Amino acid sequence: TEKGPKRRGGLPLLFPNANPITERQNLFKLPQHGFARDLPWSIISQTKNSAALKLVSSEETKNIYPFDFELELQIEIQKAILKYSLKITNNSTVALPVAPGLHPYFYIPIAKKKLIKTNIPNFNPPVCDFKETLFFPGQEIVEIEIPGTEKIIMKSSPEFKILAVWSEENRDFILGGVTRACETK
Repeated sequence: TEKGPKRRGGLPLLFPNANPITERQNLFKLPQHGFARDLPWSIISQTKNSAALKLVSSEETKNIYPFDFELELQIEIQKAILKYSLKITNNSTVALPVAPGLHPYFYIPIAKKKLIKTNIPNFNPPVCDFKETLFFPGQEIVEIEIPGTEKIIMKSSPEFKILAVWSEENRDFILGGVTRACETK
């Protein structure tokens, strides 16, 4: 696990939690956004435009999250499209408390952050305080239009119930996260 300042960028997978798993808080203490993004994954298969990766519970993960699990991440790149699919397998004998999420970072020049247009209801970039995390109900299609560039379209499955928008005031990115809270039997 890499230590040091948090990285900003990419498309980190947040597992087992993007947001707190409140119903099981007394059983374990997880770091913010879990641990999957900081661990080495095994490569199952790889082509020029795709990769299948796997992460399996270990003694290290069970020290902070006492469950047996297996994650399979399928990543596929097509022309101007990045597809990300996650399969969670519960290998424990009890329900697996999870609240996974994705944190895609999008490059937006600082001067254009207040000018973006989006279909997120009640999100108003011209008056947004980009130091605060804003939470919205999840929606299947999110559009972000940056003046002078292409439109970003983010599609997510309906199981993802929360959409989070966050940035840092003087940084050239905006973060759109989708999360879900559930237990896997």
